[in-house]
Amino acid sequence: MNYFAHAFRFIGRPRFVTGTALPDWLSVVNRRLRFRPQRLDPAALHADQNISELMAGIKQHLEDDSRFHNCEAFSRCLVAVLQEVRPFLNGVGIPPVFLSHLLVEVLLDAQLVRTRQADVSRYYADLESVDPDWTEWATGEILGQSVSGLAHFIRLFCRERILFDYADNMSLLRRLNQVMRRLRLPNLSDSFQEAVEASRPIVTAHTEELLRALDGWA
Repeated sequence: MNYFAHAFRFIGRPRFVTGTALPDWLSVVNRRLRFRPQRLDPAALHADQNISELMAGIKQHLEDDSRFHNCEAFSRCLVAVLQEVRPFLNGVGIPPVFLSHLLVEVLLDAQLVRTRQADVSRYYADLESVDPDWTEWATGEILGQSVSGLAHFIRLFCRERILFDYADNMSLLRRLNQVMRRLRLPNLSDSFQEAVEASRPIVTAHTEELLRALDGWA
């Protein structure tokens, strides 16, 4: 799952919403660090209620991912998108399943952004109301080690407003290529926009089934 799919049910709880983004932020800032489920429950009982709320959002992210990635609708959607992606990767050193997985997640966010535009603005307002320096410090408390650069990345994330780029194929392709570069994979060519366009209705058709995998969604 991507950022907004994790968060849209919890708009209005800024630290919880921030927590839902933290596992993905952490994978960008320091890929060697991970939130481990066995460390979450003690942290959720932290004397600082703000840290507990942050931790609850992190735990929600991990639980969402487990349900989402193991549901039948995701498997069917992934296979269908994979068929659209494969023709554009002949001779390109990008794992097709990885790219299809990523595309399903960002296109689900694209569909949610289209149908919940007011909530997207509230999502960013929630994130911006939590001090990034505090989030970096609290994350270090949870992990037991500092996470240098996290606050800077949070500010960049809020400024870039990447969710609004998902509606346009070229802008989404630019964001996908940022991921490719970060992982030291080849860039996708402009022609990959055709795969993006063909995949949109597939994800849209599966949206309600995909969201039903999330506990408490209605």
